[in-house]
Order: sequence, then structure tokens, then C-alpha cells
Amino acid sequence: MISRLVALLIGTLALAALRGQFDGLPYAPVADRLWLMAGYFAVLTNLGVAGLMFAVARGWRMTGTIAAAMLVAVAIVAVVYGLGLWGNKVPALGWADLALHLGVPLALCLWWWWFADKTLGTRDLPRLIAWPAIYGVYILVRGYLA
Repeated sequence: MISRLVALLIGTLALAALRGQFDGLPYAPVADRLWLMAGYFAVLTNLGVAGLMFAVARGWRMTGTIAAAMLVAVAIVAVVYGLGLWGNKVPALGWADLALHLGVPLALCLWWWWFADKTLGTRDLPRLIAWPAIYGVYILVRGYLA
């Protein structure tokens, strides 16, 4: 029961950070701001995390493979952003930026550590990189079309 409550809080944090990012963008039509946000790995990953965490909060039992894949995706977000901070990059949108890139990944790592199924086999390894690979293809097509 506590894992479901924590999952609900993580999903809420992810959505709040996404809303903060949306509100921090320069004013433009909603569709333009959404299109801009849809180009970022961190935004799409946090949207996926929010969806999965809300599903867990409703009682869905996440497999070890999905939990590990989600952990890999948020780790990529946190590490890339952390390296940018190390290079003296100032968070552009304050709390929303930090929550999106560091808060949600840290909260998800802690949730995974305490509550997630950690069953994982070697044949599951390609699934761990499926989302980053799909995003890579998506962003190449998106760039080609722009």
C-alpha cells in the first residue's frame, strides 16, 4: 500500500514539473509549446514515468523489466543534466527544471530500490534501451521534417 502512495506522489511530482516547464516557456499558442516540449527526452520520459506511476498507484503490478527500463531512462536524464550543471549551467526554469531532471529521477530510484520487482534476465537487456532507441529515431524523423 505504501508503494502505491509513493508512486502517486512521484507521478504527481512529474506532472507538476511538466506543468512548470510548460508555464515557463515564452507565451505562444498551446500547440506550439506542446510541440516544443515534445522534442525533449526528459519531457517525454517524465510523461511516461507519470503514466506508469499513476498505473502503479491504481494497483498495476510493474514487471522487473519495465521498472529497470524506466530506471535506465531517468538515469540518462539525470546524468546528462548533472553533467550540464557540473559545467556551470544554471537551471533555466528553476524548480521545474530541477524537479524534472533531478527530483523525479531521484524519487524514482528510491521507489525502485524499495518497492520494485528486480527480476531481470539477460534476454531483457534489449528492452532496457528500447525507449532511448525509439526516441533517437523519433528525434531524427522530427528533425528531418522540421
